[in-house]
Amino acid sequence: MKTFLFEQYGYYPSSFDNNEFELGGYKFKLLQTRFSEEDVLQMQYPIEVLKDSFYRWGPFIIKNKYDKYVSTYENENYILVAIYKITIGNNDIKKMHQIFYKNDEYIELNKTLEVWQKRVENIEKNLSSYISVEELCGKDIINEAMFYIGLSTNAMQYLSDVIGDLGEKLYGVTIAHKRFNNFESFDFLNPVNFVIDTPCRDLCFMIQNELMTMEELSKTLNEYNLDIKTARVLMAKIMYRCDFFDCLENKKIKSSNFNIEKEMNKIKKAYSLLKNKYQIRPIDWLES
Repeated sequence: MKTFLFEQYGYYPSSFDNNEFELGGYKFKLLQTRFSEEDVLQMQYPIEVLKDSFYRWGPFIIKNKYDKYVSTYENENYILVAIYKITIGNNDIKKMHQIFYKNDEYIELNKTLEVWQKRVENIEKNLSSYISVEELCGKDIINEAMFYIGLSTNAMQYLSDVIGDLGEKLYGVTIAHKRFNNFESFDFLNPVNFVIDTPCRDLCFMIQNELMTMEELSKTLNEYNLDIKTARVLMAKIMYRCDFFDCLENKKIKSSNFNIEKEMNKIKKAYSLLKNKYQIRPIDWLES
């Protein structure tokens, strides 16, 4: 890939681990993507808005020597993205949500539920291929997997109840993140990591990854002015652990990565906060 980088973009860094390098305070990363050239062209307006709103940190999608954003390697599309290295914070997340927020647009919760169900079914079907009981900690990881499958099943039932009680449309969408695990500016501004969703998607990741305390969450919820439906969806998302499934499917999980007791404590605290603040539907097994 280093030769490909040089041939297409003219960069030949001394280090190119994980298809990334640093130059002039910026992190460059060659990213595989489903974006076509037309897709990237259509993204230029929101990208320029982000640059203007966040001190020209990026994102910058670098054109190749053919004056194109998208390059092809072994029948796969790639883009080279550069973003200034800096640590962002809660206020930056809220700022992005506010910039692109549209209260008259919505996501369809039944589609979210369908994605969740198919993924859990796939995990259950292929669990033995992800983990071997002969591996170190294999049995512990299987036990953890069963716990998170059960937890996610509860999340799906809770989301199904929201749809049944309040309808499948959840209004108020913005640019959110497919995954949000840290406060690094690259993950925050990486266009490949963008998705149209409600702000509660990012709030969920921040809770799961301990990027905010419960006190900060309470204050943030006041600023977002959530309604009870969105609060119930947030509770469902908190219980659905896509991060565990990501690690499982990529075979990158270790038993020490996830502590069930610690995770349950986070869930109970978030549930207590949302129940007291919004009177969300009770969850009996979280009451004990």
